[in-house]
Amino acid sequence: MKKLILLFFIINSGVLLAQTVAEPVYSITITQYPFEYYQKQAQAWAQEVQNEGSSAQDWFYYFTAARMQNMLAPDENTKRYDMDEIVQNISTKFPNSFEDYYVQFWKKNFTPEGIAFLKKAHAFAPDRYEAWTGLMTHAELERDTATIRQLSERILHHPLYSPGITHWNYNVLMSVEQNAILLTHGDNETYPIWLLQYVQGIRTDVSVVNASLIMVEDYRNSYFTELGLPSFEQTISDYDGNWEAFTEAIIKHILDYAEQPVYLGIAGLPQIREKYPDQFYLTGLAFRYSKNQIDHVAMMRNNFENRFLLDQLRVNLQPDFSSSVVKHMNQHYIPCLGVLYKHYKISGEISKAQQTAALLIDIAQKSGRMAEIQDYLTRYE
Repeated sequence: MKKLILLFFIINSGVLLAQTVAEPVYSITITQYPFEYYQKQAQAWAQEVQNEGSSAQDWFYYFTAARMQNMLAPDENTKRYDMDEIVQNISTKFPNSFEDYYVQFWKKNFTPEGIAFLKKAHAFAPDRYEAWTGLMTHAELERDTATIRQLSERILHHPLYSPGITHWNYNVLMSVEQNAILLTHGDNETYPIWLLQYVQGIRTDVSVVNASLIMVEDYRNSYFTELGLPSFEQTISDYDGNWEAFTEAIIKHILDYAEQPVYLGIAGLPQIREKYPDQFYLTGLAFRYSKNQIDHVAMMRNNFENRFLLDQLRVNLQPDFSSSVVKHMNQHYIPCLGVLYKHYKISGEISKAQQTAALLIDIAQKSGRMAEIQDYLTRYE
């Protein structure tokens, strides 16, 4: 009997130890883990919120974990969480809370009703960072630079502020010419650039055009006027509701009519580069659009040798909550470093080739791409 009791204890202890402990979960723009992490956390928080006394914050972590799982689900057979049900539960259990207002904003997006909920969330808890980027987006749509500057200041001094992501975006800005138009895509390729421009006063000559925001007609018309571009008269209905085709058409309009140099951030919109493979030239962490051939290697070399901040790639002197995201973003240095390594080897600049190879290897080791990079380097030995 004692043996049976002991065996039961051992088995159940193993089960308890194997269970995932629910922990704070953040958007993939802040921390980035494999799909399985969000899958386990969504399950753990689903159990946690069933407990009596679960808080609004518990439900918010459940909401975030479930949303990340849905976003990263590898195939259609993977379980999807009913986000409407989670939102309804939060609103029912914790009415008029920050969490209630925020999830209602998430559900209704940047509609007038959604913006009203976002503003309520911020008014209820002005120190909750989750609402800040949404408010920045709304301010940009309104061309309200004062609010963007104010929110950028707050983000800069928040504990979750990522120096690594901001350094990366500094080098994006240093990849482009004076008075350029820079086409960006995701959160981590747009908000940090605004922070650099509005708070630090860095590269304020660059006009940032976010590919998602430019889909909003009133904003697009206003911004195009500022940029000296003719208005884009077509609507989504002209493309049978195909948002990807509509986006591509708007960007093509910019490429065709802009008198300023136009650049595409390296991290987004690969389908645009694929459509015009002979007209985009890598200059660092951005691609320069040009119908005529340009010496992009010389531009890239000048950017790396004279304009980029690279120390943070070699030595990390301060903690970064978003280190997992930074590690992923730093992989975008690999294409330009590969080009520069080849250039230095061919031109006989052995010392610079060795320094570039060391940086490539360091990034490759951190991102799990060592075999691929080692194979590339051996071609030019």
